[in-house]
Amino acid sequence: MGDASGGRKHSVYSLRHTAICKRILHSKGKVNLLNLAKNARTSVAQIERFYSSQLPMDKEMVKNLQTFGD
Repeated sequence: MGDASGGRKHSVYSLRHTAICKRILHSKGKVNLLNLAKNARTSVAQIERFYSSQLPMDKEMVKNLQTFGD
């Protein structure tokens, strides 16, 4: 599979990062991280440490991620 803009090759596995980030962004942080982690076969800690830290998040998204599912 190639990237339309640059011809770089991606595996299906490499698209996991994009899927996780898009889920967090499109839900505005109102996503159950445990369910997301299970679905992506990773941990909540990994999502918080790696994925969430790379996203442009406003205060509302941060609050939503911290409180969703309580």
